Amino acid sequence: MYILYSTWGFNGIYIVTLLVSSLIAITLFNILIKQNNSLVISFIISLVAMYLSRGVFAARNQIFSFLIFELEIYCLNELMVNGKKRYFWILLLLAFLLLMVHDTVYPLFFVMIMPY
Repeated sequence: MYILYSTWGFNGIYIVTLLVSSLIAITLFNILIKQNNSLVISFIISLVAMYLSRGVFAARNQIFSFLIFELEIYCLNELMVNGKKRYFWILLLLAFLLLMVHDTVYPLFFVMIMPY
């Protein structure tokens, strides 16, 4: 975040926060669709979830952790359905990214894997 701030100032941080929160909404929508929900229900649930979590999206490393956790859920679902090994490698990459971005929540990565 420091490099982003020193390069583009507050506008850069604001734009990255908007982009990451949009990616979180899109990822949630895709996860819901993959679970055989209709488009309308998935869209409504995504809108409600984004509305309820509007206070959480601040210019902190926490938003990257949310995105990584959603991508983890997506990859775990795809790994269980398809069984392709590329999702395993993506999970390893996500674990490494989470460790680099927000290392205090790193143990939660493995806690989320337990139910699968």
